[in-house]
Amino acid sequence: MRKGVLTMILTGWCFFSAAMPPAVVGASDFHCVQLPDSRNSLLCAPPRGSLLKNEKDRYVCGPGQCLRQASGRTICSAVPGGAAALDSRDRGLCDGGCVEATEDQCVTPIPDPS
Repeated sequence: MRKGVLTMILTGWCFFSAAMPPAVVGASDFHCVQLPDSRNSLLCAPPRGSLLKNEKDRYVCGPGQCLRQASGRTICSAVPGGAAALDSRDRGLCDGGCVEATEDQCVTPIPDPS
């Protein structure tokens, strides 16, 4: 039983690590990427959430850890800071249940006017 859980966790981490964009900056609980637009805009995950590219090469976010299933679906833990993993059948196992990662859950920081 313990070996299966460890394999599941490591598999989830490998998918998560591979899906993270190389330009991610920020603290361990806050991730942002600089977009390749004319303003060099930043796009960030919600606090304690995740940011990654989906199968359409677009950035999506979720409240907790996110990963991409072999089917291409991007799922996340519904709990801020929660863990996500895949079982041997590519089914999501997430703290608080799994939710789909979406662009709407990403945030854009507001610059300090001073």
